[in-house]
Amino acid sequence: MRLVPIDKYIGLRFPLGGPHPVTVRTWCRNGDQPGAVKRGNIWFIDLDIEENTTGNSLVDAALQARRKAS
Repeated sequence: MRLVPIDKYIGLRFPLGGPHPVTVRTWCRNGDQPGAVKRGNIWFIDLDIEENTTGNSLVDAALQARRKAS
């Protein structure tokens, strides 16, 4: 588990400029951001989960099952 705060996540994921931190917090709150974890009042992104998510729930479920089997 590699948790990073939203500001650092934006810098890593969008090196040429990305969404505003408020936008990413909204994604986290709505469940749209894979790997979002809230600790206290601060949102973090688990990079391991985020990097292994395609955005397609069917593909994600198949890949997760394959990882568990191996």
